[in-house]
Amino acid sequence: MVDNCCALGCTNKRGKKKGTSFYRIPKDAERRAKWISAIKRARSKQNKTERWDSPAAGFRLCSDHFISGRKSDNPLSPDFVPSIFNYIPSPGKRKRKMRLEVFNRRQKAKLQKIEQTKLSAKAIPPRASTDCPQDSNKDPTADQTPTTEPLKESTHEEPGNDVQPVLHEYDPATPPCSTETCGKRVQSLEQECQALRTENMLLKEKMNRTTLNEMSLHNDDKRVNTLTGLSTYSILMTIFHIVAPFLKLKSGLTCFQQYMLTLMKLRINLSFEFLAFYFGIDSTTVSKLFKHCISVMHCRLVPSLVLWPDREYLRKSLPYAFSFEKTVCIIDCFEIFQEKPSRLLASAQC
Repeated sequence: MVDNCCALGCTNKRGKKKGTSFYRIPKDAERRAKWISAIKRARSKQNKTERWDSPAAGFRLCSDHFISGRKSDNPLSPDFVPSIFNYIPSPGKRKRKMRLEVFNRRQKAKLQKIEQTKLSAKAIPPRASTDCPQDSNKDPTADQTPTTEPLKESTHEEPGNDVQPVLHEYDPATPPCSTETCGKRVQSLEQECQALRTENMLLKEKMNRTTLNEMSLHNDDKRVNTLTGLSTYSILMTIFHIVAPFLKLKSGLTCFQQYMLTLMKLRINLSFEFLAFYFGIDSTTVSKLFKHCISVMHCRLVPSLVLWPDREYLRKSLPYAFSFEKTVCIIDCFEIFQEKPSRLLASAQC
């Protein structure tokens, strides 16, 4: 039977495209559920309450749906579960590629550390050279006999533990290794650990500055005014606390990010496509979030913050020129119409 890719919108078949591999959906229950959830096929037509599951034969998932082009059996790898599908927007796919690059760099760094540890272990002199023998007349072969026999006994008693026999091999009265090589190795590891902690802290601070959250806008009234039009950070958070309980958490964005998205659209009039790229979501999702947040802000803010005086108070404060008419308010706005130029440059300048 010809293997087809079971992902929606994918027409790959075995033999149709060179270099494409096809993988069965895993039998492991937890990993299988993650794969099926990522594929997002429709439910069964016969029984709509039953979730779709891959048949035993005929359906496979091709390698095009993995970031690196092949699946990985490492649970920490981004390719442990397929993540490249038609329903995922381009910013999401770019983020997944960046995660894979970070994972590969970490794996490479781990391998380098293991190799360095092996090299340093080889550089450490043998234990016989550091220990002081109690009797120099003994045969060296006889000294090895009592150390190897207890090791065999301990491994027979605890076959699943590889560390314990090594610990019992040495004499408890012997002090730990204190050679110069070990001291340098420990010192280098401590310096490397401290450097990684510093780098992690700097990256977190940089991420907080670049992302839109409460911490990145704290004590930055100029940035708040530029993005939202509100004068201070305290006013921004006061309005947010009024609106936040009525916002939904179904888009992957926090309530504060939805709130900022709406204010940025109102203030700067950014396109939905740009906001979708900036926040890493789909443009239709941006439109839905904007409409929902506008409705919440209208229902929560207009009755409490927008005060409209009664008609009798308005009539008392009207100018004399409008006292004989049923005038309530004067809207200060007007439009000037002009002929649209035929040249695109002139039209843009107008």
